[in-house]
Amino acid sequence: MTARPSQLLFATLLLTAVRPAFAQQAPSPSTPAPDAFWPSYLEPVEYARPKPRYTAPFQLRGVIPKNGVRADTVLGLYRLADSNAQVTVMLVSAQWRVAAPFALQVRWGIDSNQTGNDNSRTGIVNPTLGGLFGVPMGRDFRFAASFAIGAPLATGGGDAPDPNQVALQQEGALARSAMDNVAFAVNDVGFPTGLTVAYVRRGVTAQIDATVIPSVRVKAKNTQPDSSKVNSTYGFFFGYAFVNAFSLGLEVRYQRFLTTPSAVERDSSLRDNLTAAVGPRFSLELSDSAWIRPAITYGRGLFGRVEQQSFQMIQLDVPVSF
Repeated sequence: MTARPSQLLFATLLLTAVRPAFAQQAPSPSTPAPDAFWPSYLEPVEYARPKPRYTAPFQLRGVIPKNGVRADTVLGLYRLADSNAQVTVMLVSAQWRVAAPFALQVRWGIDSNQTGNDNSRTGIVNPTLGGLFGVPMGRDFRFAASFAIGAPLATGGGDAPDPNQVALQQEGALARSAMDNVAFAVNDVGFPTGLTVAYVRRGVTAQIDATVIPSVRVKAKNTQPDSSKVNSTYGFFFGYAFVNAFSLGLEVRYQRFLTTPSAVERDSSLRDNLTAAVGPRFSLELSDSAWIRPAITYGRGLFGRVEQQSFQMIQLDVPVSF
């Protein structure tokens, strides 16, 4: 069949019109890629990595400078001359963050000793003022350094102290696992300086702590022969946060005199002490920026005078941060 001239003309015009249309639809190298099949609000969202859950230790220093107050009470049950006795130490402290990595700290407290002979005494301990510097090291570690100075205002100092007041401070120091000696050094100005490294990841907190405590006698020259001495404390803490509101911790504490005071020359069991404590800590949110994290622990003396006197320690620690 022979095509008519009019049909050939119509086909030519149709192809001429369709070719530019196909050319316009073809993507060019500069044309942006088409949108995904699903809308943008269904795209996966990149969330910030949550902060690791740090479990605060019981008596070792914290590693995070922040604003807060704390009431820390220890009841120490012990044996004295074949009778039961008890000593209670309550320390109240406050921390004020003056810069992101640094906070000022102040602490003071009272203590009370009750023996089987009813020779009870209540007094105050030395106040301390200091600072905490804390920074993260990489993703999973934190570093902290602290320093303080203690003023010799505690009950039981001077050249003519009451023997029961002297015993009060000695037993109070042991109830605190001999870790807070500046608070009970009634005649000395102490300068505790320490370092801490903590590993915090996936609910695990593992922390080591070391403090050197030089002190200088400022009163009671006639009753205290040592013009100066150097003490030290060390600690290890392991905690695991099962959930944000609950964690469990174990703390091991060791104290040792680096010099040899006259009391240690007379009785070598006063050189060092070893204790351990275990217990839970809870975290309760008070507001968007305030938390209360109470802990209750049970501890025992394992070596030294704390073991000889069969010390058992029950601690109630109530820190509030904001």
